[in-house]
Amino acid sequence: MSAEIRKSSVCVNKEIFSGSGQTVCQSDVIVPDAMPDALKVLMADGRAIIENSVLSKDKIGVRGRVECTIMYVPESARGVKSIKTDIPFTYTEDAAGVDEKMILNVAAEVTHIEFQLANSRKINVKCVVEIKSEVTGKEEIKYVSQIEGDGAEIKEKNLKGRNNVVDCHKNFVVSEKIPLSEKAEKLLKCDANVKSKDVKVINNKVVAKGELGINMLYCTEGEMPEFETVTVPFTEILDAEGINEKQHSCVKYSIKDIGAEPIDTENGKALQCDIVVGVDVTSDEDVEFTAVGDVYGTKNLLIPQMQNVKLKDAAGEVYSNVEIREIVSLEEDMPPVEKIFEVNVKPYINECNAGSGGVKADGTAVCTIIYIADKEDGYIQSAQYELPFNSVFGGSYDFSCLVKAEAETVKADYSISGSDIEIRALIKISAEVLKEDNNNIVTDITEEEDGGTDRPTMVLYFVQKGDTPWEIAKKYHSKISEIEQINKLEGGEIREGMMLLIPKK
Repeated sequence: MSAEIRKSSVCVNKEIFSGSGQTVCQSDVIVPDAMPDALKVLMADGRAIIENSVLSKDKIGVRGRVECTIMYVPESARGVKSIKTDIPFTYTEDAAGVDEKMILNVAAEVTHIEFQLANSRKINVKCVVEIKSEVTGKEEIKYVSQIEGDGAEIKEKNLKGRNNVVDCHKNFVVSEKIPLSEKAEKLLKCDANVKSKDVKVINNKVVAKGELGINMLYCTEGEMPEFETVTVPFTEILDAEGINEKQHSCVKYSIKDIGAEPIDTENGKALQCDIVVGVDVTSDEDVEFTAVGDVYGTKNLLIPQMQNVKLKDAAGEVYSNVEIREIVSLEEDMPPVEKIFEVNVKPYINECNAGSGGVKADGTAVCTIIYIADKEDGYIQSAQYELPFNSVFGGSYDFSCLVKAEAETVKADYSISGSDIEIRALIKISAEVLKEDNNNIVTDITEEEDGGTDRPTMVLYFVQKGDTPWEIAKKYHSKISEIEQINKLEGGEIREGMMLLIPKK
C-alpha cells in the first residue's frame, strides 16, 4: 500500500440508560407501649433515603428506606404525639446494556403517602417512592488519525466529547447544639434541608459550603405544639482524586440522616442535631481529537471503512429564577390556622426543551403546609397544593439539543389572611444544554489499483445544487487545489450552474 495509515483511539462518555419508575412500600406501624392509644392520625411525612444502589448485567437494583414521622392525637384528646419509623423499600429495573463497571446516578423521592388508623394501637402507612436513574458508560472510538502518501486526499474533522474522570460519593456530619425554649418538653418532628450551597473545585479537592435550614416542632409543658427554625452554616473540604477546576464538575447535596436528641446543658435545654449530608461529585474532562472524516485517492482507489459516532458537548449552561406567588385556601372541613410550622416547596421539572427562542421549562411546585390549628387542643394539620410554573430563558439553540434541567427552592415565604394563605417562593432552574452530533469517521482503509486507462484527462462539469468542491473532486479523483487553480476560483466558492473543468489523473 502506497498510503501509510496511522490509527488512534479515545474514550468518551456514552449514555446507556435513563429512566424512572415507582415502587410502593407499606407497613403496619405499632404504637409503642409507652405511648397512649391513638384517637386520630393527623399526618404522615416521609423522606426517601437510598442505602445501596447496584448495577448488574442489564439490571438496576436499589435498596433504601422511607424515614417516616407520624403524628396523632391521643385518646385523651390533648396534645399531639409522634412516632418515627423506617419503612424499607426495594426497586429493580430492566436496563438493557448496563453492567457493573458503569456509573449509576440514582435519586429517590416520596411522591405520595396514605395513612389509616386500623385501631388505637396500629396505623397503616403506604408510601409511593419515585426512582430516577441514569447510567453512563465509556465508549472507545477507534479512528484513522492520519494518512501519508502520494495521491491521498483527506478531509479532517475536529471532534469534541467528554470523558468521566471522577465519580465519588462522600458524607459529612454537621453537628450543632440548638438552644430550645424552657417550655420544650418533647420533640415531635425535626426536618433539615440545604438552604443555600456553594462549591469550589481545586486540584483533587471539593470545598463544600452552604447553610442548613433546621425546623423543629415540639410539645410544651401544657402539651401545646411550638416550633422553631434555625440556620446552621457548614464548610467541608472533601477529597476527590483527579478533579480540577478546568473540568465540567457537578456537585449535588442531599440529607442522608437526621439525628435530633433533646439534652440539658449548663445554659438550659438544647437540641443536639447531627445532620448527615451526602455529596455526590462527578466530573468530566474535555476530549478533543482530529479524525479523518473522508478520503479518496487520485492515483489508486482508497476505499474507507466508515463508522458513525455520536458525541455530546456542552452548548451552554443557563439559569433562571422563577417567582411563584399564589393564594391558596384551606378546605372547608379544615380548622383555621393559628401558627404555621413549615411551608415546604418542592419543585419538579415536567418538561424542558431547547429551541430558537431559548430553553423552555414547565414544572410543578408541590407545596406542603404544616400548621397548628386554631383550637384549644392545638392539633397539627397539613395541606398540600400543586402550583405550576414555567420559564423561557437562555440564548438560541438548535431544536435537536438535549437539556438536563434541575429546579430547587431558593426561598419560601407566606402570609395569612383569614382562611387564605399567600405562598411566595423563588425557584432556581439550572439547565445544561448538550449538543449531540452524528459524525461519520474513517476507521480503516483498503487500497486497490485503479485500472481505468481509457478515461479522459479533462471533464466538463456543471455544478449541481448542493455540490461541494470536496464531493466533485472525490467523484473524479482529482485534487481540489487543481480544480480551483484551473477554474480560477476565489476562496473555493462555487455556485449552482457554474461550468468547471475537472482535471483527471
